[in-house]
Amino acid sequence: KLVDTGFLEGWDDPRMPSIRGLRRRGYTPEALNAFCADVGAGRNENMIEYEKLAGHARAVLDPVSPRCMSVFEPCKLRFVGDAFVPAEKEVLNFPANPEKGSHKVLLTQEIWVDATDVRTEDPGSNVFCLAPGKKTAMKSIEEVVIVDSVQTDDSGRPTLVTATLRPLEADEKRPKGNITWCPLDAVPVEIRLYDHLFTKPVLEPGDDWEQFLNHKSKVVYKDALIDSFAMEGGPAEGRSMQIERRGFFVVDQDSSSDRLVLNRTVTLRQDAAVTAVIGGGVNKSRKAEQEEQARIKELKRGIHPSDMFKEPHVEIFTTDRFSQWDEQGVPTHDANGEPLPKSKVKKLLKDRKKQEKIFQG
Repeated sequence: KLVDTGFLEGWDDPRMPSIRGLRRRGYTPEALNAFCADVGAGRNENMIEYEKLAGHARAVLDPVSPRCMSVFEPCKLRFVGDAFVPAEKEVLNFPANPEKGSHKVLLTQEIWVDATDVRTEDPGSNVFCLAPGKKTAMKSIEEVVIVDSVQTDDSGRPTLVTATLRPLEADEKRPKGNITWCPLDAVPVEIRLYDHLFTKPVLEPGDDWEQFLNHKSKVVYKDALIDSFAMEGGPAEGRSMQIERRGFFVVDQDSSSDRLVLNRTVTLRQDAAVTAVIGGGVNKSRKAEQEEQARIKELKRGIHPSDMFKEPHVEIFTTDRFSQWDEQGVPTHDANGEPLPKSKVKKLLKDRKKQEKIFQG
């Protein structure tokens, strides 16, 4: 019915729990086989968390997916001042394994940043963003970025950031955070983010399943940009990559020689389910596990606590979805508009306080 009504595009829709759907979403044969070997076979009916499959995908994709930067909601950043000098910046393809090579990204007077990383006012020293008067660190840029001004459109969306780039002073520490960016010659890309088909984790026999359909299970950014490194070798269907801070992505079959389409396979999130996978079923060293945990922690450091339970960051912290939040960004209503129990709100508030400590370093 979901296919016939058009809710899903077909039997190979990346949200479809079929082999064709999983393969199109980017789950490799190695990840699927590792998952099957992990859960085993039995006669009793079992409920297995989807996150376990996602954990195997991360473990398999991490060592074979080169890193690159992308902006989903492009906003231009312009460096001002006569001291600015264009330069080539080196980006490691695999930060944990520098011997696997790197690629160059051209830093010019104008670059692209993500509008979600821009604020019109400085929210404080524990928030990593681009805001007037704020010193900021950006990925692969050794210098300090100091924002001079932010221009917005009528809706309040940032459209232009002007900033100054200067070297670190002798006794100055580099600001925390690593805001990602794209060069001016970045190529267009359509980004497709997928989520669970249903808002309820487990459907009961008497449930009206159509009432629990997740109408936000697919989010598309048609005007996104990505480093041209992603197009090296052409848009080969099935090729995977990791977009910094966003997750693991795969080239979709809708791509062409002049149009790149990427599906997100999984986010960079790591939780207890992933740890269990690493410890039992996937051959991964303790060092690799520690490096992966450090990467997830670094990712969280760049997310404002008030934004952690909202798209696109909510997937990093929880599998739940919400529709209303209080002034601190703590959810008050679930995805269907129903008020959350007080115990649930209390737990989410506790998680927010943990995130504040991560921000404060």
